[in-house]
Amino acid sequence: MSEKLSSISLRAIEILFYALFFSVPLVFAGNTSELFEFNKMWITFAITIAIAFFWTVRIIAEKSLVIKRTPLDIPIALFVLAQIASTVISLDPHTSLWGYYSRFNGGLLSILCYVFLYYAFVSNLNSAKIVKNIFLVSLTSAFIVVLWALPSHFGKDPTCLIFRGAFDVSCWTADFQPKVRIFGTLGQPAWLAAYLVLLIPISLAFSILYKKDELKRSLKSIIFLTLSSLMFLSFLYTRTRSA
Repeated sequence: MSEKLSSISLRAIEILFYALFFSVPLVFAGNTSELFEFNKMWITFAITIAIAFFWTVRIIAEKSLVIKRTPLDIPIALFVLAQIASTVISLDPHTSLWGYYSRFNGGLLSILCYVFLYYAFVSNLNSAKIVKNIFLVSLTSAFIVVLWALPSHFGKDPTCLIFRGAFDVSCWTADFQPKVRIFGTLGQPAWLAAYLVLLIPISLAFSILYKKDELKRSLKSIIFLTLSSLMFLSFLYTRTRSA
């Protein structure tokens, strides 16, 4: 019974990580005061809590807690200690803990969340197949992101279509000009660019991996090469050097 429970928990953790990598780049909502980052962070918190629950179930089922050691342990520990210390002595501990409007990512709570997710992943999902699946899920999400972002460069933003019923860019203020710098579902050109910079090499690697004479594998190579091209074009349209 305990072995089955452990197996179910492990599978649940795997699925939740897939959900995390797929959903966070795409999530936004019009009924909150901040469309993008606020909603992405709370989805991240919710999935983190779910992962913590199933990891706890696995620990109880196996009657042991195993946290895998990695070369990053000491740097991570020093970084977290520095973050905690800066929060304690901060002039505004609430902001240091939670972040602030338009910058919820980067508060102590989000840092602790990321550290937990890192150790939850390396301690439970150490298979090369799962890592490959994570890459594929991320690239699938990126494909949707670029399809959402690219039309806005030409004055057709799907976000405005959803919230205002007009397939144009009229729903954005002068501070947001997607025809000049696209941002898609990431909410900020620099964030979209940073996201794409991470994934373009992975997509190119898959295109090289599948570049064989066999027709099926060659088609996969073409798909990943096309995705790489779309992501690179989107990256250029962000017009940002920070990435």
